[in-house]
Formats: sequence, structure tokens, C-alpha cells
Amino acid sequence: MAAAFWAWLGRPQPIVDSPTEKFRCVSYAPFRGSQTPFDRSLVIPRAQIEDDLRRLAERTRCVRTYSVTHGLWQVPEAARAAGVQMLLGIWVGRDPDDNAKELAKAIEVINTNKDVIRAVVVGNEVMLRGELPAAQLVEMIREVKRKTGLPVTYADVWEFWEKFPEIAPAVDFITIHILPYWEDHPIGIDGAVDHIFTIHEQVQRQFPGRTLLIGETGWPSFGRQREAARPSPANQARFVRQFLAQAETRQVDYNLIEAFDQPWKRAAEGAVGGNWGLFDEARQAKFAMRGPVSNQPHWPWLAAAGIALGGLLLWPARRTAHGAAGRLGLALAAQAAGLALVLHAANLAAAARNAVEWLQGGFGLALGAAIAATLLRVFAQAGPWPAPAGVRRVLDWVERPAEVGFDAGLALGLLRLGAVFAIAVVTLGLAFDARYRDFPVALHALTAGGFLALHLLGGGERHAEREAEPWLALILFAGAAAVLATEGLRNGFALGWVAIVLAAALPYARISLMRASSNPIAASSVL
Repeated sequence: MAAAFWAWLGRPQPIVDSPTEKFRCVSYAPFRGSQTPFDRSLVIPRAQIEDDLRRLAERTRCVRTYSVTHGLWQVPEAARAAGVQMLLGIWVGRDPDDNAKELAKAIEVINTNKDVIRAVVVGNEVMLRGELPAAQLVEMIREVKRKTGLPVTYADVWEFWEKFPEIAPAVDFITIHILPYWEDHPIGIDGAVDHIFTIHEQVQRQFPGRTLLIGETGWPSFGRQREAARPSPANQARFVRQFLAQAETRQVDYNLIEAFDQPWKRAAEGAVGGNWGLFDEARQAKFAMRGPVSNQPHWPWLAAAGIALGGLLLWPARRTAHGAAGRLGLALAAQAAGLALVLHAANLAAAARNAVEWLQGGFGLALGAAIAATLLRVFAQAGPWPAPAGVRRVLDWVERPAEVGFDAGLALGLLRLGAVFAIAVVTLGLAFDARYRDFPVALHALTAGGFLALHLLGGGERHAEREAEPWLALILFAGAAAVLATEGLRNGFALGWVAIVLAAALPYARISLMRASSNPIAASSVL
């Protein structure tokens, strides 16, 4: 059953073939590993840029850059050697000194490499970030055009061209960004490509007779789901192939974001920020332009790891389970635990941005494995099963370990408190700062589901701790409601997370309501 589930996750998904193997243009940033544009002293080695451009020349006719700092002034010469054209970007923002240096260096680079530079992009989403007044940006655009003589444009999200139409007269063509995943109302993969060309036509009507370039469009291969917009390798391949088919038919010029995954973006945009590349960080293509695509191409190895881990978790309890049904139930539970832990580990490897997140993820894995192993041992025993200690007893043990004593109930209480605390922390983050946060569904489905099963199967009413903890249930219920209100009903991962939070809260709520049902004063306090 576990192997069948992994095979389903990794099944090849049929997707329409691309009409072409080459892209018109792709965004290019050279950063690898720990390299980041936030390191002002960093200069990318020329050999690294040349290697990238040689690889890209096989798949694109043009690259778009965003700055001439960090060694990017070397891109035109590498592009010439590789036989590709450029849209050279000039990064401007709120710092006037940085702007002056960037403009001066860019103009110097442009004037010595006009043969490979198709056009110049002065500013990227400056109006979106609110870093410059439109009049000052227009002045910079005109300065670059005057000093280079090349076609000049400005690039921003399509709504900001509608908000600042006064920029349009200064540019030779209008560059718009249309990213269905990042829209205020995210567009699912089924309607993403049609949305792009609907917006393209809308902007064209506002600027009749003007040439439009779709300066950024694409789809992420990994990261958090936003409403119906779900990142995955198959969805990325589907988007790119369908978009190319329509772009070729409509003869619309475009630039895809982006060439290579950029790990540094994960620090600012979460896991999804670093996974927009058509190629991964190792410069390997994520998908072919023809044929089916799998979301888990390495599923046999993950399946083997999950099945083996499930067997290890089951091993200590194998001799104590009672009856064939009990053994089968334990085996299924152990395999489910192994599957959840391997899924979490795979997601952690793709999402962790720094040492802190690796530490948090590693702690989550250790906690999940400890909970799975402990609950399997408990379920293998004949009843009555011990009830997890409440928060009060756990805290008393921390203060007075010798006096309180340690037993199975306290061990379960410690593990459950750790699981509930982790779920509460993630829930609060999703409620108040959700945009770049992922849903660690697999791991916490294991922890919350395990303790809910213990509560229901073990007779939570009979074995409940004496003290009720309605405040804990209230915090979790409120967090679940906030996540649901933020994410809506179209996000399957959000709905899964809400179910996990409710599962974690239910034991506390049941105990509290049972106590309250026999005490009117307690009932009013719970309500």
C-alpha cells in the first residue's frame, strides 16, 4: 500500500508538447549556493557566467538581466561568445548614490556592447516597491536613451502600468509582468495561460499601437499553494508548454522567469521564491519539452526509505501486538508514519533556507519519529492505555522532577505538548504572516492524528487528566479559523492544515466540555 501511494505521487502526468525547444528570452541571474546580491562585495567569476551562458544558448535566443553589479557587467561579452542576445537591466531604487553608480556603469557597458544588447530595461518594479516617483524614473529612462541610442523600456507588474501611464511616453516599448501565481487573487494552473493573454489584451487596449513585451511570466516548481495556484514540476511544465504554444500562435514576445533556481530568494520569498527556474541550481533541466512529467521522479527511492523507516518504527512493538487485526493495524500505522516522515524530510531538503530552518526541521523530524515510535509501543499493549499528562503536570515535572516522578503518561504528555506547541507556532505564522510560509502537513498529520487516535481509542473520557485546558483548545480553534479565513476553501493544503489543528485541539476541547457539562460555573468559563 505504501509503495502504491508513492507510485501514485510519482506517476507520469500527460501534458501537451511544446511547439518549440527554444525560448525567446529568459531571465538570467548567476547566483549559486550561498551567493547573494545582498553581499555588496560579491563579484561573480567570469568563468561561472560563461558556463551559464553556454548552457543557456542551447535553449534560448536571449537573456534578460536586472543589474550590472556583482560582475554582471561581464554578461554581454559572455553572451556574444555564446551567440545570444540580451535585454540588459539597470537596477534603480531609493538610494540616489547607488542609482548614479548603476547608471554610469550600465551606460559604459552598453556603449561597448551594442551588438549583443537588444534593448535596455531601466528599472524593475520600482513603482510596485514605491521607491521612486514616476517623474524621476522617466528622467532616468530618457538619460539612458539619450546616452546609448538603444531602445529603452521599463518593467513592472501590469497593474502598475495602468496606475502610472505617464511613464509610457518615455519608453520605446512597454514591458509588463504577468505572474498568475502572484496575483492578488491567484489563478490556478487551469486558467493561468488564458489569464496572461487576457491581461495582455487589456493592457494593449489601454496603450493602443504600442509594442508590448511580457517581461516576466512563469510558474514555480515547488513551494506553498496559494488558493488554487499550486507549484509543482508537472504544473510548471504544463504552464510553460501551453504558454509557448499560445505565444507562438499569437506572435507575442515574451521573457520567461527564470533560467536557474535562485536559492538566495528563499530568504525573502520562502521556498517558492527559489524555485522558478526552468533549470535547477545544478543547471539541470527540470522537465523535457515533450512527453509526460512526474512530480516525484525519484519516488522508488523515497518509497524504499519510507517503507524501511516504517519497519524500524514497528520493530520494537512487533511481539506485543495482540491478534491479527492488531498486528495489521500497527503495520499500517507504522507505514503511514514512515511515509509522513520521509515526505517531510524531502520537503525540508527543498525548502530549508538557513541553519535555523534546518535545525527546526530536524527537531520536527526527531519529534515526529519519537511520537510515532512511542505511540506504536502504546497501541501494541493491552489496555488500558496511559493518558498523556496535562500541561500543568508537565510543568510541575520540569520544576520538581524528583517529586513528580516520570512515567508513561508524563512521557506522552511531553511529546504531545511539543507537538501541540509546534502546531500552534506554525498556525500563528500562517494566520499573521502567511504569504511565504509553507504547510508542513505530512509531519503534523502524523503527530496530531496519532494523539487524537490515542484519545479516541483509549477512552479519553475515562483517562483524561483532571485539569481541563480550554485555553489551549481556544488558541488552536482561533488559529484554524484565521488560517481558513486567510487561505479560503480552494487551497487543499490549507484545508489539510485546518484539519490537523482541529485534530490537535479536539482532545482538549472534549475534556473541557465534559468537565463543564457537570459544572455550570465551569461551563460559563469555557464558553
